[in-house]
Amino acid sequence: MELSEKLINILYVEDEEDLREVIPAVILKDVEAQVSTIASGNLAIEALKSGSKFDLIISDYKMEDGSGADLQQYMKKDGDPTPFILFTNTIEPSLPETSENFLGIIEKRDWKGLVDLIKEVQSNNT
Repeated sequence: MELSEKLINILYVEDEEDLREVIPAVILKDVEAQVSTIASGNLAIEALKSGSKFDLIISDYKMEDGSGADLQQYMKKDGDPTPFILFTNTIEPSLPETSENFLGIIEKRDWKGLVDLIKEVQSNNT
């Protein structure tokens, strides 16, 4: 970690338990961060409603209990400016519309692309 980098607080929203363990480990290999995990879009919405704050939210798209699109729409409606990344295997035309805080869609196999985008957010937070 460079001296100018700041520890960032990341929320990773993923319904697959194994990925909730693996992805934070991948992130922490290259980024100085605190990574919290949660199992659905609806649980993430509840966390935000309760006042939880994050520097970055990374979310799967297709989840049974509230999708990444549901989470993004809630954030947009609520005026939440937290940077948001969809990290998914699902690249399709029905993906949500972009908003100012929407940083993009990263395919799950592109872990380097995810880490690079996290580092960009981290450098913008210093």
